[in-house]
Amino acid sequence: MGTALKSVFDRVGVSPVVPPQVIVSARTNWPIGMLLGDVINFFNPWLSTNSEELVRSMKRARDIRDQLEGLLERVEIELSSSPNDLEVIKKTITSGFFQHSAKLKKQEAYQTVKSLQTVYIHPTSGLAKELPRWVIYHELVLTTKEYMRQVIELKPEWLVEIA
Repeated sequence: MGTALKSVFDRVGVSPVVPPQVIVSARTNWPIGMLLGDVINFFNPWLSTNSEELVRSMKRARDIRDQLEGLLERVEIELSSSPNDLEVIKKTITSGFFQHSAKLKKQEAYQTVKSLQTVYIHPTSGLAKELPRWVIYHELVLTTKEYMRQVIELKPEWLVEIA
């Protein structure tokens, strides 16, 4: 459920009730295994004026979780909950998105492995200040620079294992 909520959370807009710096802070400190109650408590002030959007977002999170469960069933993988084993989750994401890997080249610039394109971690990402040596990203967004969104750190040996 944490992965599904994270996906939806990254798309939630900023409202006058929740200042942008609070949203950025929440994204920075968002653990993948965060409990639903923690999410609700964080958004209580925002909820009073944006409840319909939250309901839609939570339904979307449930749909994503259901889709992930269906994929696991289809390939006969038993559904288990292991919020403390983030490495397994990261390895799984890496196996599906290995073509979206990038290596830190200099200062804040990364180079994608597939197209050798120069990209940057989006400033709202929790990893924007950490700058891990290797990352996997979900999408690229072009604004003032080509930014990677929804980024996780990976270990380069995982790419060798997958290949």
